[in-house]
Amino acid sequence: MSDTDAIRELQSRLNFPCSTATAFVRGRGRCEYCGQDLLRDRQSYASLELDHLLAKERCDTAVSEHPANWVLSCRCCNSTKGEHDVLVPGEDATEMLSSHRSTLIGRARKFIRLKMQDYDRQWRLANEILEATWWSWCSEGLPQQGAPADPDC
Repeated sequence: MSDTDAIRELQSRLNFPCSTATAFVRGRGRCEYCGQDLLRDRQSYASLELDHLLAKERCDTAVSEHPANWVLSCRCCNSTKGEHDVLVPGEDATEMLSSHRSTLIGRARKFIRLKMQDYDRQWRLANEILEATWWSWCSEGLPQQGAPADPDC
């Protein structure tokens, strides 16, 4: 089946919008940022989202809705990237999407990877803190049901 036929099938049989179907076929069912197979299981499939490589808020409608601007993404990468601007000052959005899309994807991947390293450090620290709290619960007994007392926040 050709890519065009696959896009049409996704639109007709699954009611995918053109943008999502196009990004899905171009990405071969994988997040274009992290490579996660979005067809691996239902949870992965449920996490698929359409990202705009160049944030809709930062470019005009013609650029925002250009097919090269549509990126198949997992929810984690899409929310991590957010509205991050992958253009360098002075670059033309249309030119970059048309001729240098892989460069823009690479910049987004780098940004996401760095943010994920920050999240990883925070996650490890949160685990350490909560593990210490759990040990105190074991020695003192579980806290009462309900919200914990407010510290001096």
